[in-house]
Amino acid sequence: MFKKPLSDRAIEDNRLLKLIKRFYVASGGTYGNPWIHADLREAGETYIVNRIARIMRQHKLNRWCLSITYVV
Repeated sequence: MFKKPLSDRAIEDNRLLKLIKRFYVASGGTYGNPWIHADLREAGETYIVNRIARIMRQHKLNRWCLSITYVV
């Protein structure tokens, strides 16, 4: 029936998600939230790194990691 309108924070999170995805794809999926945060700051966006980490975690935008196996 009736849908609740999105809150201001949800609208801003959606806008921020688009920016995060743009920088994440540009990095080849290798940037984690500290680097994405730095890119956003250079672009003039001022957000706390924890907010960016939360959005990345919710949308499964984790940095790609190599698993290193050491042979002794």
